[in-house]
Amino acid sequence: MVFFVFNGLHAQDKTSQLGIGVYDLIIQNTNFSDVKCESHQCNFASDDKNITMEMKRVGFDLFLNRDLNIMIDINVNSILFNCKEEGPCKSGLVVHYHNDPNLIRVYIKNSKKSIEATTKEEIQVLQSWLQKALKIATT
Repeated sequence: MVFFVFNGLHAQDKTSQLGIGVYDLIIQNTNFSDVKCESHQCNFASDDKNITMEMKRVGFDLFLNRDLNIMIDINVNSILFNCKEEGPCKSGLVVHYHNDPNLIRVYIKNSKKSIEATTKEEIQVLQSWLQKALKIATT
């Protein structure tokens, strides 16, 4: 049996099957040098513009009706993710951070699948993405 570990996530876990470990490696090692923030939204881009991230506080309707707080939209434009040179890439994740800090849902772009983070390790990795984005936005 093959077994990999990415920052505490085991390859057997259902979220790591969605590539959380790979995305964590990318996010933790990316320098987001281009940052533009408005009142409830920040846009981040890597040095080479191949990795972008948008963090936004949801509107009041989603806050009340879906118990959402913050969404992070991550795009990776790379041949590793089957992106073509001639057009924009649609590879990435959308992460929903709910008002309950232990409730995080991850959506894979171009897929109908979503997953709810259930283990402490998964939640820690996904919370670290939010903490990195908040830290970058406030510096």
